[in-house]
Amino acid sequence: MNSDIWESDDPRRFRIARYFFCFARWIPIALIVVITLYVYYAYVVVLCIQQVENDIQRIVYLVFIHILLLMYASTFFRAVFTWHAIIPHKYTYKHPGNSTVSLQEGLLEHAEREELILHQKTPTGEIRYCSKCEIIKPDRAHHCTVCNRCILRMDHHCPWINNCCAYSNYKYFILFVNYSFFICVFIVISGAPYCVLIFTNDPLDSNYQKYNILAMVLLCLPFSFSTAMLGFFHIYLALQNSSTMETSHPPLVLGKRDKYAFFIGRRRNLESVFGSNMFLGFIPIDNRPGNGYEFELNPKLSTDSENLFRPHRPVTNSTDNTNVISNDIRANEPVTSNNTDAVEADSPVVGEQSSLLN
Repeated sequence: MNSDIWESDDPRRFRIARYFFCFARWIPIALIVVITLYVYYAYVVVLCIQQVENDIQRIVYLVFIHILLLMYASTFFRAVFTWHAIIPHKYTYKHPGNSTVSLQEGLLEHAEREELILHQKTPTGEIRYCSKCEIIKPDRAHHCTVCNRCILRMDHHCPWINNCCAYSNYKYFILFVNYSFFICVFIVISGAPYCVLIFTNDPLDSNYQKYNILAMVLLCLPFSFSTAMLGFFHIYLALQNSSTMETSHPPLVLGKRDKYAFFIGRRRNLESVFGSNMFLGFIPIDNRPGNGYEFELNPKLSTDSENLFRPHRPVTNSTDNTNVISNDIRANEPVTSNNTDAVEADSPVVGEQSSLLN
């Protein structure tokens, strides 16, 4: 190969590096497939067919392992190959370079025109915007540098599935991790007695079989601990309606950071991931509710619809400022039969004032 391509100005250098990076991303998946095939051979062929003498025990082992493997393989396939939902076009905003309007002013005008509901903001209180994708980021969406696009309700990018764990495939990822745990535990429990025979006076038929069964159990034992911790952690996140990114970097909502900003009750939190049907929640099918870009707030943060952050253009007129302040004061008064109409009439101004204060 010509060494000149590695010069900094040669575009072929970056093309080769990109191809190598794309190839390397599939290595963890290939490793999982190879380990799965080997464990399947060691358990089904070596253990069940060649070593288990009781026919009923053999049938029970084979039925359980194939049911678990079917769910494991299907959830793994869907977690890897599920394409993430596309962010609606109404969030797209391309700021003209020669415009006299600032970026944030343009974002405010666009969000108001498209009636976007945005709870989450930047640390400086501005609308979150991705300059690479040229879109207004919906709540809980983040830009993935590996996938090179913005992902709805992004949890994290997982190298083991070469995909982001997010709104479109988060259910499949959790099921994949938990079915991996069940398989590992089942193999360790059913295969451990035959490993004991290796160190007793009743050895197995050959050293070849000894090593396969022993290697199978030694592979599944550490994986059972790692998948247990990972699975319990993500079940905990599902119960809290949170994510890995929101746990480490709590979202800024209504002027405060709160990693439980989208907590709406544990049952509804689980339903937002697994669906309302309990039986279908264990099957890798798409039954998730919602759209992935609009979320309900924690009732402790927002007790009514007036606290929704609807962007509006900044108020520049002093008279308008006075009206906003007076309306905000009236909106915070207890709602009685005398002032109910006034509060309802002033509700858009309250949303505008909350966006300005935050």
